[in-house]
Amino acid sequence: MKALQDRSMFRLLERLALRTWPAQLEQPCKGWILRASDGVTKRANSVWTIDGREQWTGDEKAIADAEAFYMSHRLTPRFHISEASPSGLDACLERRGYVKETPSLMLTTDVSQAIRRTEPVYGNSLRAVVQPSPDASWLEQFSTLEGFAPNSWNFTISSSPELRPRPPM
Repeated sequence: MKALQDRSMFRLLERLALRTWPAQLEQPCKGWILRASDGVTKRANSVWTIDGREQWTGDEKAIADAEAFYMSHRLTPRFHISEASPSGLDACLERRGYVKETPSLMLTTDVSQAIRRTEPVYGNSLRAVVQPSPDASWLEQFSTLEGFAPNSWNFTISSSPELRPRPPM
């Protein structure tokens, strides 16, 4: 596995992730997407900031509009920042009092290669399973990992048409 360096690859993966885990409500805002899902998961309740710009232009109105959106939904304003977000946006948000939460690292690998390399440790018991949507077991484990009670989900991806994975933009 290796960390990604190519911004265009980050943008592609971010677009795919956006479509794979859509929010209940998505509203465009000056190139961003404001996402709300009753507060369940930070990702589905944050501003998707991957708008194709290399550099942050200092549009304070976009930030204020996003903050107003989240306040109107009784949610904490959060901004999803990645290597594909405009450079300088993170620093601008920090100056406004925002703090980094749950940083993550995006890694890629060939699944068959990962399985092959882990065989000495796990034998041949590992396998890749691709499903059209998360099942109840996956949602329960994810909820536990994220600190949500499993019954806190008042929606499920598999039963809500608006939450099913969508084609990339």
